[in-house]
Amino acid sequence: MSSSKPLSMKNTGRAPSSTKDKRISLEVHSDNYIIIDNRPMPVFFSNLEVPAVIRATVTFENDQDCQGRDVEINYKAAVVYEVTVMTSFQAKSKIQHNFQRKRWTMSDLVRPTPGTIAAGRYTKIVTATIDPLWPSSGVTSASVKGMGWVRYTFEASFVKMSMGALSPILATLPYEVWVVNSILPSETGVPSNIPKPLTAYVPGKKPDLPVSLTIPNQTLQFHEQVPFTVCVEPFRKGSKRFGRNIVVLSAGFSVKEKVQGWSRVAAGVDVNHSTDVTQIAIRDGWPQNTVGGWTRTVSITLPTAPEINASMTTKVMDISHSVLFTMKYKAENDSDTKAQEITVEVPFQLVVPRRNIQVQDDFLPTYSATETQSYQQKHIGDEKHQLY
Repeated sequence: MSSSKPLSMKNTGRAPSSTKDKRISLEVHSDNYIIIDNRPMPVFFSNLEVPAVIRATVTFENDQDCQGRDVEINYKAAVVYEVTVMTSFQAKSKIQHNFQRKRWTMSDLVRPTPGTIAAGRYTKIVTATIDPLWPSSGVTSASVKGMGWVRYTFEASFVKMSMGALSPILATLPYEVWVVNSILPSETGVPSNIPKPLTAYVPGKKPDLPVSLTIPNQTLQFHEQVPFTVCVEPFRKGSKRFGRNIVVLSAGFSVKEKVQGWSRVAAGVDVNHSTDVTQIAIRDGWPQNTVGGWTRTVSITLPTAPEINASMTTKVMDISHSVLFTMKYKAENDSDTKAQEITVEVPFQLVVPRRNIQVQDDFLPTYSATETQSYQQKHIGDEKHQLY
């Protein structure tokens, strides 16, 4: 992480963010940023003891008196995704669940007459406190470009009365911030968590080759180096290969992320997607030509945000994780055409580490202040550039 000046994204929504004599902008203040789709995004950290507080500044400027009702600022924390519904025709449906919504208006607008706002520069600072039990921000490889899963956004608009309803004159696009929530308790004054190893076995009642995979704990963290232990027993008694040597042709690990979403108001609208986020082939070091079986432990570094999301359970979407070990093997003197492949899968909970403010966070990408300024110069005036 590196410090930088706050970013000000002036974007166009249903209304422009500026006209010849009026402008509206929104800034979110943070000392840390993450790169998403080559775009820097403010980062906020939250844990059970210290929830994050997001502070945003909205500025409205008009060079001369103008007609208008209010300047509105809206904040929303939500799980949101888009699915394609196949009925008599194909249509896209947005599924959304809000954790929190807040709305503010500028209270210091000078009004010479009702419905008129005096020329000037008006500023309002708003804050939103993040519940650390909410899911962290996230996108997945399942989402097409333009759609995210968990979003924390601010937006501002200058509105007037039109046909009995409020109509925006100026507006910013949703300004998104990246929230990192850790549910891990503080080590101070809390007994050390006793690791709870978890073991899974190759499926089937009587597999030809009994294989198991053990992970050291049911809860693992972003970017954690984890020892995975593989245990291969001899060919099962009664098998045609019993008593013969085991030959490993290939083996490797993968980390799977599964996203399940649904709508409680639209029956049949759901999304079910699995992605192998990380695939690691281990070509060397596997015991060969062994009759009595063997055990090997391999340390693998887990992926991190934004490549992968934390495990979560919400009213509209669940994200779960598992590690898989896949091995292709045969018996000695058999041809490769007689080789078989087995897969062992162990589920686990993936959580965000507690942030150590004394050191740079190694589970999030970083960039320099120089890169931030370069990005702003490159995209200045690019009102269509947005993450989602």
